[in-house]
Amino acid sequence: MDKQKYTPMMQQYLEIKEDYADAIVFFRLGDFYEMFFDDAILASKVLEIALTSRDAGAKVPMCGVPHHAVKPYVQKLIEKGFKIAIVEQTTEPGKGLVKREVIRLVTPGTVLEDGILDAKTNNFIASILLTEKGYALTYVDISTGESFITDGLEKKQVLDLILSLDIREIVCPVRFDEDFIRNHFLLANVAHQFQGDERDIVIFSPVISKGVNNNSTTVGFLRTTSNLFNVSITRARSILWVVGDKTRCINAGIKFLKDFVEYIEHERYNNIDLPYKSFQSPWEKRLFEVLVSEGFEPKSQYPTGPYFIDIALFKNGTRLAIEVDGKFWHSTLTGGRLERDIVRDRNLRRMGWKVVRFWVHDLKYDMENCLKIIKEKVNKY
Repeated sequence: MDKQKYTPMMQQYLEIKEDYADAIVFFRLGDFYEMFFDDAILASKVLEIALTSRDAGAKVPMCGVPHHAVKPYVQKLIEKGFKIAIVEQTTEPGKGLVKREVIRLVTPGTVLEDGILDAKTNNFIASILLTEKGYALTYVDISTGESFITDGLEKKQVLDLILSLDIREIVCPVRFDEDFIRNHFLLANVAHQFQGDERDIVIFSPVISKGVNNNSTTVGFLRTTSNLFNVSITRARSILWVVGDKTRCINAGIKFLKDFVEYIEHERYNNIDLPYKSFQSPWEKRLFEVLVSEGFEPKSQYPTGPYFIDIALFKNGTRLAIEVDGKFWHSTLTGGRLERDIVRDRNLRRMGWKVVRFWVHDLKYDMENCLKIIKEKVNKY
């Protein structure tokens, strides 16, 4: 780009943008943060604000947000995974060009502001490094000061930690294990590329949004591909997530889609005949049988949110999640609980569950005490 054809102020912007090419630059001009060129085109769509232009030696796309009300705009961009470079005026207005500098780079893992952060969950930024001992994962919540490091991990253990901790941002060396990223991070295909293989989780979205009419490509595609729709929603082994607006799906004029939405409304979890008959271990089954003999009505592999609870109890207004863990799969090298299990328990409690965990050897050698703990939990609350 030929900078010389632009005004001095726009040249100043372009020099800053060169250093922050992967961020959306909020450029302070008076009472507004302005965005220019591709940043303006992108931000105007994401933030749903007007796209205008500015004569800066040549016509330049532009959009802006008021500096005194910038927080919700930053929040929306952060939630979409964008970086934001905040540029402020660092000298007083006077003769000549005001000096401007980037005072802060805001990323999903470095947010500090109240109102953007969720006070109930950690906001982790992490780094991954491949060492002689295996993979090392360090993760920090800069809003609370909590920091953790673990090393000697295998690839699957790293992925499990990343998913269980809901890490918002990951920093990697420029030259990293490309196979790890390619094989373990989420890849998405459109419906007509889906060949019908089973998946543990299937996410289906009809993508019918406001303003889409029955003649659009999207709705037309859905109307003529009911076979692919049927294949995609019946290949989920464990979880089928449907994302979309129910009303628009019903009113789209596509019968099989309308029937599907009505079926989901009718067949909610609380109408499913529980308990399930499957067990993850023989000791989980043994505990289930003991609870039944004690007059409880346990439910095995009970679905709640993104989780399946080993054994669920409902008594005296209490929802108790009972987890049965083997030491090999659920303990750290020092014998403690894995971080992913701690996070899972924390999330279950936020969903209104009480949680109790037993090692297999607890059930094997002292079933009576385990039963006592369960009774205390359901009678205490």
